[in-house]
Amino acid sequence: MRSLRNMYGVPLKDRCRNSDVRERCGLKEDVVTRVEKDDKDLHVPLHSDAWLVRFLRPCKFYPESAYELIKRYYAFKVKHKKQYDGLMPSKEQNIFKQNILTVLPNRDQYGRRVLVIELGKKWKHNECSLDEVFKGCVLFLEAAMLEPESQICGAVVIFDMDGLSMQQVWQFTPPFAKRIVDWLQESIPLRIKGLYIVNQPYIFNMVFQLFKPFLQEKLRNRIVFMGTDRELLYKYISPKCLPENYGGTLSLPVVTGQQWLELLLMCDQEFSDQGRVVGVHTYEVQSGQALRVNASITPPESAFVSDINILLNMKENECTRTKLRQFITATIFWTPLPISLY
Repeated sequence: MRSLRNMYGVPLKDRCRNSDVRERCGLKEDVVTRVEKDDKDLHVPLHSDAWLVRFLRPCKFYPESAYELIKRYYAFKVKHKKQYDGLMPSKEQNIFKQNILTVLPNRDQYGRRVLVIELGKKWKHNECSLDEVFKGCVLFLEAAMLEPESQICGAVVIFDMDGLSMQQVWQFTPPFAKRIVDWLQESIPLRIKGLYIVNQPYIFNMVFQLFKPFLQEKLRNRIVFMGTDRELLYKYISPKCLPENYGGTLSLPVVTGQQWLELLLMCDQEFSDQGRVVGVHTYEVQSGQALRVNASITPPESAFVSDINILLNMKENECTRTKLRQFITATIFWTPLPISLY
């Protein structure tokens, strides 16, 4: 088996410090052994290093914790089949066209990705449901899970609630709140390092009361209510990493939702292929064992990287090499790329 160290072309010890120094070649085999011997009803692409490391890194390379995370990750998809079945960018174009969900084009000072969700005056709740918002977040964060630096440093989320109305408050329900909290706390193989609520009006307290009963201490302690206090925001995210509308000095242009969609649609098939590996339609629930994945399907390991490289060399493609390079530099998805592309 390939060493986890060599999977991305550089020794991971050069990328990891502190908690990740536990990474060793044998840890992968520990997880594989546990799944193969102790849980024969769980069939997943164990031969894929890229797939395994997605679960090892968020668990600080504790094999037992990674094994439990794998089970919770797939169990969540089984439980919420309606949201996950057939999830791909071409079927979720509306959320991106609404331009209320985006990822900033750079990492923050700690190497974390920054996801911004605007659920106030920009959110037309009659045109875009909260389920669509959830699916858009899933597409972004599933992609972030593929990036080594995001696996190590994690992500933070800014919820901009400026202009939240009572009509929008009524869109939030206890089942939706529980789904979001369960996803963030138990099921997502990515370190969510902070949830920052900005520009929230008083009525946002009604929304938070729906989420509060489901929050465990660890996630609760990472939620910060900032209002319009930009100095408080800067304590968590450097103004150099924030766009102008948050008082920042970010030099890179913010990627719009429509631009994200253009990029995502180029790799719609890759999302579809990934869905056939981890999509809920390949699962069966069997006698209390919440998981079963069709092991006959081969996961498209490194499919995103190779697909982007192909696109970069396709003269007939409507997007130019420069435009693609601009997107790739700004986004989460396809790293590491050949050095010649930069």
